[in-house]
Amino acid sequence: MGVPPTTPKAHQKAKGKKDLKQTITDRIISLMEAGPESWQKTWKDAAAAGMPTNAITNQPYKGINVLVLWSHRIEQGFQSNKWMTYRQAKSVGAQVRKGERSITCIYFQMVEKKKKKEGAEDKKEFFPLMRAFNLFNLDQIDRDIVISGV
Repeated sequence: MGVPPTTPKAHQKAKGKKDLKQTITDRIISLMEAGPESWQKTWKDAAAAGMPTNAITNQPYKGINVLVLWSHRIEQGFQSNKWMTYRQAKSVGAQVRKGERSITCIYFQMVEKKKKKEGAEDKKEFFPLMRAFNLFNLDQIDRDIVISGV
C-alpha cells in the first residue's frame, strides 16, 4: 500500500529534483510501517516536548512540518525542540557542525492570481505555492551566543 507518485506539475523542479509531496509522504509511511507501538510512542514523546519552534523568531512550525520535525527529533535523539536554517545560524554567529544533515520542511501558501484584465468577473483565483527549506536542530549547531528562550 502506498501513494502513487505525483505527476509533474509547475511546483516541481527540473528533472532530478525531489518531489516534495512524495518525500513527505514516504517519510510518514515509513513511520507507520515501523508498527503501532513505535508510532504511538513517538507522538506521545514528541507532544510532551511541545511544539517545534524557530530558535530565532520563536514562531511555532505548522502543518505537516510539526509531524516531520517531531519525528526527526525523536529519531535523531535531539534534546532541543528549536530549529533554524543555515542562514539563520550564520546570521547570529553560530555554525552548523561539519557533517550534520538538515531535515526538509515545506513552506505552503495559497497565492492570489493577478488579474490579467479588469473585467466583470470579480472571482478571486488562487494557486498553491510550495517551497522546500532545510532546518537544523539546535543540538547540531555550535554556538557561543545566547538565543532567546534557549
